[in-house]
Amino acid sequence: MNRAELQVLAEMRLEDAIVLLEAGRWSAAYYLAGYAVECALKAIIASSVQAGDLPDRRLATKVWSHDLPTLLRLAAEVSTTGLRVPGENDPWHRTWILVAEWDPERRYANSADERDVANFLQAINDPVQGVLPWLKCHW
Repeated sequence: MNRAELQVLAEMRLEDAIVLLEAGRWSAAYYLAGYAVECALKAIIASSVQAGDLPDRRLATKVWSHDLPTLLRLAAEVSTTGLRVPGENDPWHRTWILVAEWDPERRYANSADERDVANFLQAINDPVQGVLPWLKCHW
């Protein structure tokens, strides 16, 4: 997938997550919301690879991760827009801490709580302190 496809997929998965939350499908909403952030981070990483260039082997291996903190560190390494892991004084610190705990393995559980998933989606999509709007500034 290229950068543009990952950007579209990030937005689509967030929209899917919102629909699923409203339909009471909390586990699926949680999974797809986290996947939206994963796609956004991979879009930032993809922007560093020029068409036709072979990616750095270390980067290529690590980018196949679903671990959001790992992907953010990689994205920050290759970012040309000043993306960095948020510190305690950054406006996205609290929301990033919540979102960074996303575990794709929870897709196999049916134990998601509506309030927790709603808070998770808010942390991702809030227009002021949301993780996805922050990442979009860098993709």
